[in-house]
Amino acid sequence: AMTLSVSSTLSAMSKRVISKLQNTIDHFFHVQRIFFHSASLLAFISMRHIRPENVSGVFIHIHGECTDITIFNEGVPMHFASVNIGSASITRIFAKSFKISNSVAESRISLFEKEEVTKIEAEKIQPVISKLVDEWRERVIEAIEHLDSNAPETIVVHSSDYISLFKTALQSEKALALSEKIDELYLTGIQLVEFQQ
Repeated sequence: AMTLSVSSTLSAMSKRVISKLQNTIDHFFHVQRIFFHSASLLAFISMRHIRPENVSGVFIHIHGECTDITIFNEGVPMHFASVNIGSASITRIFAKSFKISNSVAESRISLFEKEEVTKIEAEKIQPVISKLVDEWRERVIEAIEHLDSNAPETIVVHSSDYISLFKTALQSEKALALSEKIDELYLTGIQLVEFQQ
């Protein structure tokens, strides 16, 4: 190959890790440029591209183990925060509550979300899910208020899992949900950033 383009996603990294990655790549390849992007920023850039009509508001991006929050005004991200609970965290705590595996828990939550469980099963699942999602909501709203007590009203939410549960939790804030898959969101962000450069 004459050219090689590699994209890597890491949940968290220090300058030392970034430096080690860069030195290792430089040792084996003749590199023209290396771009490092924040996942929050990439997701926000994609959201702004997908929903250009939303120029001010809050963007909530739910990962597996955390939720990233971006407050933006006139299309510019102003504040960032993270809450250490996401869709995988909810799956794990749900699995522990029912003493089942994570994969079985994920399946049950998905079926519950789509209203494809029996009434008896739904009655068992509802209180556990409500408690978990309510806790997530409280922490997200607390983070938003801490960042900016005058945050704009528009809320755009995105998750690769359980999107309707998260959207319902933010129903009083009239949250809008992005339908794009998480990989598509990041890919759009990467393409837009590289095009701008």
